[in-house]
Amino acid sequence: MAFFEQLGKKINDASDSLKQKTQTFTEVNSLEKQVNANQSVVQNMYTEIGRAYYEAHKGDAENAYADQCRVITDALNQIAQLQDQIRMKKGIQLCPNCGAQLAPGSMFCAGCGAQVAQPAPQPTNGMMQQPGNAVPQTPVQPTGNAGVQTPVQPADNAAPQAPEQPADNPAPQMQNTRFCGQCGSQIPADSAFCPVCGQRI
Repeated sequence: MAFFEQLGKKINDASDSLKQKTQTFTEVNSLEKQVNANQSVVQNMYTEIGRAYYEAHKGDAENAYADQCRVITDALNQIAQLQDQIRMKKGIQLCPNCGAQLAPGSMFCAGCGAQVAQPAPQPTNGMMQQPGNAVPQTPVQPTGNAGVQTPVQPADNAAPQAPEQPADNPAPQMQNTRFCGQCGSQIPADSAFCPVCGQRI
C-alpha cells in the first residue's frame, strides 16, 4: 500500500513540475517577445536618427561623420542611376515635374497635368526619319520565268458560309479606365489630368 502511495506522490510531483516548467516557458517566451519588440523600436529610432542626421549634415565637410555621409551619398546616387537604367530598359518615363510614372505616349502627366516632352525619333541609317516623309519602297518585280498564278475557282457545290453572329455577351469594358470629356481618350480611372490633352478630370 505504501508503494502505491509513494508512486502516486511521485506522479503528482512530476505533473506539478511539468506544469511549472510549462508556465515558466510561456512567461519567458512572452517576456522575450516584448524584449524583441522594444529592440525593434530602438533599432527603428536609431535608423530615424541616423537618417535625420544625414539629411541635416550631408553637406557639412567638417562634421564628425563626414566619411559615412559621403558613403551614403555615393550609394544613393548609384541607386538612382541604376533605377534610371532599369526604367530605360523597361521603357518607363517619369514626369519631370512631379516624378509620377507616365503611360506610354503621354503628352501630359496624369498626376499634375504638366506637359511632357516626347523623346526624339531615333535615326535610321544615319538619317532622321520624319513623320510623313517615309522613303517609298520599290515593289518587287516577278522574275521573267515565274509562272502566272491562276485564280482558284470556287467549287460549284461548295456550301455557302454562314455569316458570323455577334457574341451574346460582349466583353465588358475595363473597370479601371474612363474617358476624357475634352478629347474622348480612354484614360486610367485614377488620373487627375488627361495624358493626351492635359484637361483636368
